[in-house]
Amino acid sequence: MVPTTYPIVFWQKAELPWLKNISYLVHGEQSFSYEEMILTDHTYYGEIKLVGVTEKEGKAGKVVWLLHEMYGYKDPHREHLVFKGITKAMFRPELGEKA
Repeated sequence: MVPTTYPIVFWQKAELPWLKNISYLVHGEQSFSYEEMILTDHTYYGEIKLVGVTEKEGKAGKVVWLLHEMYGYKDPHREHLVFKGITKAMFRPELGEKA
């Protein structure tokens, strides 16, 4: 068995084109739900989707919130869901764009 937050390692391997030009991403909320336990001797297949973008104006300027859903499957055909994760992160466009 692995720690309940283990699926976050998928973020290190995934190529997320919408984050390509963001330098400073601040982690917000995160949650996980499981259909079954994650085990160390198994291979899992994951995907991360951008499901929401919200812009808000604050005292320090514009802030953009990104809502992601992450799915982990037992099989490459994505037929057997093992876990789901939700991650909310933010960045400030004037600080966060790479040149």
